[in-house]
This record gives sequence, structure tokens and C-alpha cells, in this order.
Amino acid sequence: MRTKTLFPTLLWLLVGPFVLAQDFSGEWSGTVTIDGRDDIFYDFTVRLTQEEHRIHGETYLQLRGKETGQGWKLEGVADAQYVRFSEVTPVDSGQGCWKGMKLRFKAGADQWRLEGPFVAPSCGETGISGTVLLSKVPGDPTPIPNDHAFGGRWIGVLTQDDKDFDYSYELDLYGNQEGSSSIAVEYGGGVGDHMLTWSSVGYGGDQIRIDETQLLFDGSEAGFYWCFKEATLTRREEADQWVLEGDWEGIVYEGTPCSPGHITLYQPKEQDAEPAPEVEGYADGSDRQVQVAQTLSTPGTTLQLSIWDNAQEDGDIVTVFVNDEPVLEKIKTTEEHKKYEIPLSPGDNYLIFHAENLGSSPPNTAAIALIGAGIRRRIILRSDLQTSGAVLIKVEE
Repeated sequence: MRTKTLFPTLLWLLVGPFVLAQDFSGEWSGTVTIDGRDDIFYDFTVRLTQEEHRIHGETYLQLRGKETGQGWKLEGVADAQYVRFSEVTPVDSGQGCWKGMKLRFKAGADQWRLEGPFVAPSCGETGISGTVLLSKVPGDPTPIPNDHAFGGRWIGVLTQDDKDFDYSYELDLYGNQEGSSSIAVEYGGGVGDHMLTWSSVGYGGDQIRIDETQLLFDGSEAGFYWCFKEATLTRREEADQWVLEGDWEGIVYEGTPCSPGHITLYQPKEQDAEPAPEVEGYADGSDRQVQVAQTLSTPGTTLQLSIWDNAQEDGDIVTVFVNDEPVLEKIKTTEEHKKYEIPLSPGDNYLIFHAENLGSSPPNTAAIALIGAGIRRRIILRSDLQTSGAVLIKVEE
């Protein structure tokens, strides 16, 4: 297994055969601030050239009030939600330290914005971090095709033989055999994003090999080091989703082997949700149709629910019902995986996601993870002001 290279990632959203990705090429200008230093401001300029999802270009950072600054060559990736890049080579011989950035795209009527954190691990003894704010006049969106059977977003879990907890793990695979991954520890540990390559292996067309090649963004907590992972994953079909799973092994960037583990990922099939029978009480009070995305069974009386915004974070607010009882009221879905304990009753429990608004990018879309006795499932639900996405959970009596 070869030694990997450090670098900064992307989370790519694929819905159907095309993704509408913005063309981020051009000059972006704004500011950089450093955490804990409210008295220091930097002017920051980024010039980007985009080729499909890859980006390259230059940055220029200048302390406000100074006549000179420092430039860097950059490389990274972009999608409909994020621009993520790392500075890789100084333009001149000036002193400085490279930065990795994970910037969220926000579209306005007359201005585009890129906002998000940066990390500079080589600055000082412990590194520095801060916030980047950039803007530019918008361009035209460009459709990016992806028609491969493995393409799109896969959401699931990653285990490690020497750990007694699971990691959240996501893959975004593009049709050109490149992609990205995102790994997170739910209770401390932070997040890490990698660029990867993938290819079909075997003769049956149901296996791929993934190879993480570059660390794009390191949001790890002290004591955590992300492995560069390699895995052969096998795809199989279930009634309402595809499953991609297999064993992995890897190294940390210095070349030290990681304890291996297992990856299990899910991708829902595109299909019409099955209308549920009228949920007494909820239907009377809301006048909305309930659409069941999946039906699950459990002997347990409680369920752990994690919920986050599956698409661009755009202000979605939901109320979660169990049958006609609101159990979580008006919660805002964000990138953060928020965890709740949900009580269940014997018989049928309709876990209903009631949209309080549509956010700035309709419909209201949430990714959820359900963990309980006999249940370990991740599901994407869509709700609007006429229909409410739901999961039917049957508690065995």
C-alpha cells in the first residue's frame, strides 16, 4: 500500500442523472479572520479555474493596511454545495503557511458567496484556524453528467476493529472514477474529508475498489488521526435500496498502518413513496398526505434518531410526529447530526417529518439515521406543504 499525500474535500450531491453544479471560475474577493484575534483582518483574493468538479488557481492574502502579501497555487474540488481546496505551492519565496479551506456556496440574486472555515496546521506550534468570507458576481450553472451505476451519494457507517464505536461515513462517486469521502465521529473526534479514486473490479459488475488519495479537510479533534483507506466494496440490491459494503484497510499519512474494519453504505432507489393509510389525528390537524418511504420492524420501545440536512443547508425547519403526537417541535436541520431519543408504542408507529417551511431550496429534505433493536438504517425524506415524508415502524407485540 503506497504512502498517501496530504492536501484539503468535497461533498457532492447527486440527484438523478445530472447534478447542477455552479461554475466557480473567476475572481472572488473578501476577508480572512483568525480565531481568537478580533483585532486582525486580512484581505483575501482567490482566482479559480474550474474543469468539471476539479478546481485550480491562486490565492493572495494581505494584512489590511500592508502593501505586500503572499500568493499560493491551489488545487481542490467543487460541487453544488462546497468549494474545498488546499494551497500547495508558494507563488514567490515569501514566508507563510498553507491553508486548507471548506467553503459553503450561497447564492443571492446579485451576488454569490463562499463562506466557511480554514485550517493552517503548519502555522506556529499548534496551527491556526479562522473564517473565510468571499463574494463574486454570479455566472451560469453547468450540468455535470453522471450515469454510472455506482454514481451518486452513499451514506452509512464505518467500523474499526480496535474501536467500540461506529463512524459516520459517506461516499460521493462521480462518473469519471473520481470522488470524495467524509468521515465523522458522532461523539467527539471531528470530521475528515478525502479525495479518492475508484474503479470497477471483477467480472460481475457488482464490485468497486476505492482508494483515498488526498486529505482535503482535517477537522479532527486532538488525538484523532484520519486513515487513508482502501477497500473493495460489493453492491447488492434490497427492496428499496442498494447496499455497498466490504472490508477496508489503511494507513495514516506518515505510513503507519491503521486497524482495519468494515464499511456498510446505502443508497435509496428512486421510486414513488407508498401512501400510508390516514394517520388519525395527524391528518385531521395538518390536512397533509403522509407518504411512507420505508417500513421497519423492531421489538424495542425506543429509537435513536439522528437528523441533518441532506442537501444544501438552507434553513429547513421540521416538526417530528409519532402518529399524531409531536415529539420534536420546530427543529432546524443543519450539517450537524442532531441526536434524539424517540419513544415507540406497540403496533404501528408513523414517524412523520412535517415541514414547517421549505427553506430557500424546496422541498424540505432531511437525512435521518435510525438505530434501535434490530434497526440500523439511514433514509432520505422529502416533505413539502402538501405531503409529509414518513417511516412506518412496527413494534412487535
